[in-house]
Amino acid sequence: MLRYILLAASLATCYKTNPDRESFKAFITNTPAVPTTTTSKITSFLTRAFVGVPEHVYQDYVFFSIVTLKDNSATFLGVLGQWFVVSGGGAGSGALPDMNMELEDLAEVDRAKARQAAMKKDYATAGNAYRSAALRLQQGSSDLNQVQAARNFEDALQSAAKIFAANPRQGTRAGQLYEDLGKLYAFGAQRNPEKAIEAYETAARYYEANDDFRYPAQKAAAAALLAEMGRYEPAIAHIESIAPICASDEIRSFKLKDYLYLEALCIIGLDDWVRLGRAVRAWEGRYEGDKWTKTRECRFIKGLIDAKNLNDPKLYRDACEEYDQFTRLQDWQITLLLKGKQALEREDLK
Repeated sequence: MLRYILLAASLATCYKTNPDRESFKAFITNTPAVPTTTTSKITSFLTRAFVGVPEHVYQDYVFFSIVTLKDNSATFLGVLGQWFVVSGGGAGSGALPDMNMELEDLAEVDRAKARQAAMKKDYATAGNAYRSAALRLQQGSSDLNQVQAARNFEDALQSAAKIFAANPRQGTRAGQLYEDLGKLYAFGAQRNPEKAIEAYETAARYYEANDDFRYPAQKAAAAALLAEMGRYEPAIAHIESIAPICASDEIRSFKLKDYLYLEALCIIGLDDWVRLGRAVRAWEGRYEGDKWTKTRECRFIKGLIDAKNLNDPKLYRDACEEYDQFTRLQDWQITLLLKGKQALEREDLK
């Protein structure tokens, strides 16, 4: 009887912890962060090599899952919340799997050399070694080789940023590379918002330290990702730090309405309508005309405030639909605004 109980408990655990398709995507694209370095050419290399999750077939067997890459270069077992490589080759019996394995072995030697150099803060050697590993893997025939190549190009770009960051006269160049990394993490196939935020914030610090006009845009980019992830207070702090700078600059002032609109959404996300009302009144006093008061963004936010004050879900919905006709709302914004509407509907039923 005890054996049956233990078997049932084991099966129940396997069922509850059976990894899903999204966890495999995270597993296959996860890259440990290692400090690294190389030159500006890496940016274009990385852009070309930054492929997404390899094409694969996911099979759910209730208690465990199996993923096979479509080129038959690898098979993975998912069980107890983890993924394991079951086999690493197999598209026929010929030279391609053997060549892939040889390239992977040589690339691993390069990566070991890169890690040792990075520990010694020899970022030039580290960057070159990561680049060498990436170029080897690019010669491979499998999708997995291409993903691994992209990871190594990414590490090489990080190493390049470290080199420039270590030179006080190259702070702007370091900022440019961190900005490039931020864009790759934010918009690349292997999207990683956390790394993108870190890269944008680092770029902003280097730009600001060198009086480079680009630093507000980096803080705004970080704020947008923070807001998307529901981290509203840090996003608000970024916006409030750059809004006065943008307002006083004729070239950058046209972006101010977008930044204030983002801050307003963050305050709505916090469900603090009193704070939002105070903020909007303050903005109207500081940023007149096309900077804020005459913009569609201002009218939209004020419309939401009116709907909240009147406890009118229909007015709230109409304001959202009107704004969405001309400015497409992002998914996270729709979710945030929908929560506000649902809260109004609950209040309306009381």
